[in-house]
Amino acid sequence: MPKQQEKTPENKADKQSAVFSIVGQYAKDISFECPIPAFAKEAENLNVQMDVKLVSRKLMDDLYETVLNLKFEAQNEDKNTCFLLELAYTGVFNVKGVEADQIEPILQVDGASIIYPFARQMVMSLIADAGFRAPQLAPINFHALYVKNKEAQKGNSPENKKKEQAS
Repeated sequence: MPKQQEKTPENKADKQSAVFSIVGQYAKDISFECPIPAFAKEAENLNVQMDVKLVSRKLMDDLYETVLNLKFEAQNEDKNTCFLLELAYTGVFNVKGVEADQIEPILQVDGASIIYPFARQMVMSLIADAGFRAPQLAPINFHALYVKNKEAQKGNSPENKKKEQAS
């Protein structure tokens, strides 16, 4: 007859599986400024710069949010801003049975990867609705972005390493 496993705290923890699921997503904040309209001659040959930032925080119990902050600024050849778009797109996630030190990477890598396609679509629609040619936004490697941000927080960014080597 097979032996019965004793119910120890270790066995209970083994049976508790990790949970990571999206509860909801929404546009927390949207700003679109268009000082030079798309049909103006000054709105030709635009250079569009994109900036991405992530913020995660605990809401309550097992609920966490990840805010994907996207900023797009289009400038003409004279460096005049034709449009400025800022979007804070938020995902709310249920996270259980995960080590505390793993929650932030899960939210900022996996969570951001889940909500990015929706934020990207919103950005492209807003730009197109303003009359500009919508940029084709490539996927983002959120793991690389997370690692880069962590290195920058520690002072180990590539720029800091170059400065250290130069001195």
